[in-house]
Amino acid sequence: MSAPGALTWLVRPPAPQLEADPWLSYGSGMSLIETNPDLGCHGLETAFWGFHHSGERRGALLAWAGLVGALVARGDDFRRLDSWLVLLADLVGDPPAFPSAEVEVQVLAALLEALSLRSPAHPDAEFWRQRALAVLARSDHPANRRIQLGCSLVKHALNGGDLATAK
Repeated sequence: MSAPGALTWLVRPPAPQLEADPWLSYGSGMSLIETNPDLGCHGLETAFWGFHHSGERRGALLAWAGLVGALVARGDDFRRLDSWLVLLADLVGDPPAFPSAEVEVQVLAALLEALSLRSPAHPDAEFWRQRALAVLARSDHPANRRIQLGCSLVKHALNGGDLATAK
């Protein structure tokens, strides 16, 4: 296999491999988000359903966060977020639980952005905002994740018209 061929395989493996391995779909989707958002979203959605059907909660939540973040970044049809917001309730449970702090911070950042665009006054928005603030208060997350979550909190406040909180 030539170097360009190997690179193509790494970024976009053949469909049978992608469908058989949700982690491969996840990695491929995340790597394509910036350069080919359609393929990136497709890879993340494939990963999500693969994880979901196999009961791999951590992977499903990471794929959910990646896909929702990608849909927000695309900015072309925020209505697609609605079905993903509904799915999250089943994934996190009641009371919400996450498999790790790293997964939680990624899901919270994507969730707050999606809520800010589709439903800033959602009945659970304040619960999630408070949870995100509590996560930020802990300093056990890498700086890039804290910044990501902080920016999501600011966007949520701004889109909800709460300028005082955004400051």
